[in-house]
Amino acid sequence: MNQYLQAILAISSLAFSEGLIAENMTEHEYKTAIKNITTEYDTARTDCGTFSGHDKSICLMVAKSQSKVAKAELAAAYAPSNEADYKVNLARGDTEYAFALQKCDAQSSQANCKKIAKDAMQRSIADANTQQKRMRAIERYNNLIIDTHLNSRWQDE
Repeated sequence: MNQYLQAILAISSLAFSEGLIAENMTEHEYKTAIKNITTEYDTARTDCGTFSGHDKSICLMVAKSQSKVAKAELAAAYAPSNEADYKVNLARGDTEYAFALQKCDAQSSQANCKKIAKDAMQRSIADANTQQKRMRAIERYNNLIIDTHLNSRWQDE
């Protein structure tokens, strides 16, 4: 991958970071942020037009993946939940997998490379599932503690 493409990818990763600042936003702010991410994606796609061949496909894949992750992060910040966090982790895993596959296209031993990429994707999904299970267990534990505390307060009165 040439240096110009690396610079574009670095810049586009900064452009899609707006979703991380989205705490306590209104619905209007959320919709505006979604429009901004879409606009940035369209701009990145246009910028990819300066490339050709494999570099162009990598550039387009990165732009699409970063947009997908930014939207998932924004949704998780707007309406936090275990499910939203899970979707962010899956989007990140999809991005890593897609990028790994694009890198495989440039290698001579594609079969082994694609197997490694698929294994990494499966680990990413397993990690996301584990994290979701852990968060659900923590939530159940917290609810149990709250219920126990409330029940003991009622009994004391």
